[in-house]
Amino acid sequence: MKKTQLQNPAVASIYQRITRLSLALLCLFIFINIAFNTSFESHEILLKQSHTTARSLALQMSLTARDAIKEDDNTALQRIVDNVVKDPHVQSAAIFDQHGLLISKSANGYLYKEQLNQPKALPGISKLLTPVIEPITSKSGKRLGFVRLTYLSMAAMNEGHSYFHQLGRQIGLMLILCIVGTWLIARTIKRWQVMRYIRKISLVD
Repeated sequence: MKKTQLQNPAVASIYQRITRLSLALLCLFIFINIAFNTSFESHEILLKQSHTTARSLALQMSLTARDAIKEDDNTALQRIVDNVVKDPHVQSAAIFDQHGLLISKSANGYLYKEQLNQPKALPGISKLLTPVIEPITSKSGKRLGFVRLTYLSMAAMNEGHSYFHQLGRQIGLMLILCIVGTWLIARTIKRWQVMRYIRKISLVD
């Protein structure tokens, strides 16, 4: 009777198998959910940061051009435009008067109609361009004109994307190591239970 009362630990019950399978599926679901959420949220954060940077550059350009456009200093306006496009993520920049007439633009700058006709495969031109327009106003609030710059959002986001992807790979590796470690611990415990069972069987015999 005692021998039949001993349960062989090497034989898993249906309940134990279902429990293990459920835990494995739960871990897989958590990993996929974390991966998707991290990728989506990181993209949103980088996109918002890119837009904020583009808006800040346009605002700075507008404030800098205020005095020069009042004094009709085209040389100063051209210098402002050339300085802005030194940013590697600024594809083009231009300054217009209050009637929308072009005053100065960068060497690789395009008018709006010209920009639409540019092929998307040209180096430095991405499908994810961010055109930003910022008005130029005097201190009293009078409209003097506006500035427009085209920001390469995708190029600006690439470095951040690489970092988040690397971080995601590290998290995935850590999760895999945790799963392997847990499996090894479980195997060790199971082996100890089997050896203990064998010793008890030998004592009963």
